[in-house]
Amino acid sequence: MKRTNLFLWVGIVVWSCLTFFIAWVLVTPDNPLTKLYRAPIEQLNDRVFTGPYPVGDQFSQLHAQGVTADVSLLDPKIPYERVLLHRERKNAERAGLQFYDFPVASILGQKFGSYYNANVRHAALTIDSLERNGTGKIYLHCYLGQHRMAAVRKILESRAPALPAKYRKPSI
Repeated sequence: MKRTNLFLWVGIVVWSCLTFFIAWVLVTPDNPLTKLYRAPIEQLNDRVFTGPYPVGDQFSQLHAQGVTADVSLLDPKIPYERVLLHRERKNAERAGLQFYDFPVASILGQKFGSYYNANVRHAALTIDSLERNGTGKIYLHCYLGQHRMAAVRKILESRAPALPAKYRKPSI
């Protein structure tokens, strides 16, 4: 009986520690594990930057580069992204950035939710509108700056009739 209780308690402790570690990894996007997969911040054109969830002083750095709008693709239906979105709203406000969120659920490149494609298009249209209004530069991001952000970026690069020529890929 005592041995069974010991195994049960050890299991509970190990499970709890593992759960807390995973939660910490997910709500700390620049931790050593996810840092390996975070895309760099890149400039799509003279007005749009793309990349991963901004951490640390990156909000201030983006603002110093002339970024005035933060376009996030994080989805509050994903628990750890809800935490990050809350944090991001505060950081964007502190840095003087307009904040836009177009929830797009994706894990490891797998799309989730019927709203994925619609919100990707809405994000692209919003970025286009912000650019046409000349309100400053825009930072578009998702969690790691890989999959969701690339879907919006693809629209911005390929929608020749609706977007300025600077988005069009040169035809060879």
